[in-house]
Amino acid sequence: MKLAPALLLICTACAQAPTKEMELAAIRVASARKAGAGIYAPELLREADEALASARSQIAGGSRNYRPAIRTAAFACIRADEARSYALDGRRKPSADAERLIREVEALLDLTRSRGASSRFPEIMSAMEARLEAQRASLAEGRPETSREMGLLTKAGLLELDRKLR
Repeated sequence: MKLAPALLLICTACAQAPTKEMELAAIRVASARKAGAGIYAPELLREADEALASARSQIAGGSRNYRPAIRTAAFACIRADEARSYALDGRRKPSADAERLIREVEALLDLTRSRGASSRFPEIMSAMEARLEAQRASLAEGRPETSREMGLLTKAGLLELDRKLR
C-alpha cells in the first residue's frame, strides 16, 4: 500500500497544466534566439521551436495527461540550451580570430622593424602601424569581422614588405 500515495502524487502532479515548464521552455527558446541561434544554430533553434509548439498543442488538446507535454517542453529546453551555446561559441570565434590576427600583425611589425623597414620604408611602416591601431579599435568597438578583414590586409602587406627586405 506504500505505492498508492506515490501514485496519487504523480497523478495529482499531472492533473494541472505544466505552466512553469512551458514558461521555462519559452524563456529558453527566446534566450537562444536572442543569443543569435538563428544564425549560428538554426537547426537546433528550429527543433526547440517545434518542440515548444508541440508541447503547447499537447496541452491545448484537452487531455488531462500532461506527461507528454512536460517531456516535450523539456526537450525544447535542451535544444534551446544547445542552440544558445552554439550561438555564443559562434559569436566568440570572430573575436578570437581577430585577436589572433592582431598578434600576428604585431609579430610581423616587430620582424620587419628588426630588418630595417622603419628606415627603408618609413611611410609603409607608418601605414601598417596605423592599420594595426584601426584593427584594434574595430575589435574594441565590437566589430570583429572588420578587425579580421583589416588584419588580413595588414598581414598581407607586411609579408610583401618582408619579401622586399630580404
